[in-house]
Amino acid sequence: MLAKKSNNKQNILEVQDLSVYFETKRQTTKAVDHVSFSLAQGEILGIVGESGSGKSTLACSILRMIPQPNGRLVSGSILYKGMDLLTCKNINQIRGKEISMIMQNAMSVLDPVFTVGDQLMEKIRVKSALNKTEAHDLAIEILQLLEFNRPQQIMNAYPYELSGGMRQRILIGLAIANQPSIVIADEPTTALDVIVQKRIILLMKKIVRQRNISLILVTHNFGLIWELCDRALVMKNGKIVESAGVLELYRQPIHPYTKALLRSIPTFDTDPLTPLPTIEEEMNDSTAWARNHRTATADHYTSFEKYTGYHV
Repeated sequence: MLAKKSNNKQNILEVQDLSVYFETKRQTTKAVDHVSFSLAQGEILGIVGESGSGKSTLACSILRMIPQPNGRLVSGSILYKGMDLLTCKNINQIRGKEISMIMQNAMSVLDPVFTVGDQLMEKIRVKSALNKTEAHDLAIEILQLLEFNRPQQIMNAYPYELSGGMRQRILIGLAIANQPSIVIADEPTTALDVIVQKRIILLMKKIVRQRNISLILVTHNFGLIWELCDRALVMKNGKIVESAGVLELYRQPIHPYTKALLRSIPTFDTDPLTPLPTIEEEMNDSTAWARNHRTATADHYTSFEKYTGYHV
């Protein structure tokens, strides 16, 4: 993987040599293949790549939410505050309290037969010792933080009575209800229009900065990476092929795959009659990459040669 030096903040999460395979009678798919990365306290980390690159599997692995029986954690460790999540026996105490997750589709997560207030209060009380009145007051406070003008009305509403953007804000509220240290957001703006997307992203950024929460954003959208993240990991075929600060990644990408992803994004200057370059075309342009690459640093997790075959 191509990487730059990490910042000086203390790491709250360290993933080391993680591999997750899915096995069938016909084949074994290496969804996550020897991946290593770290997450600092208060950092917003993006994981970006095309569909099927292993982003969501990597995110779910952190909470040991791998589909069974085909999914298998083959190797590695996930250290959260020094504790290996892959071997700890009280993982249910970590899920939803220390580390929480925002899923893609709000309607598949929220229960249609319970009000928003019931679901928020249940999440609060399951992971804390608060009574019903205290949980209600905290739920109101969370809805106010999520910029709902009439929180009590939202408490009494059912999910199907709310818009897509409002439901997505409720998912954010469920994720932060127990004051977690880490939030994993898996495609949190899927199926939302761009105006609502921007509002959701800005709201998430404000909340995690105010509460010093570490955020992992899983997405295929480079626009969200630019808007929200401090640092980004680029995944392809289960591997992290590049890691860098967001500004550096945009200005001077190293790996051909990263360049291909960026060049496939249309801009206002793009000729509408000119086909966008495909990933395969860009990946085949290896000569230009070998000529223009940045110099590798000593803290690279792995060498250029291992993943690309090119020598520095």
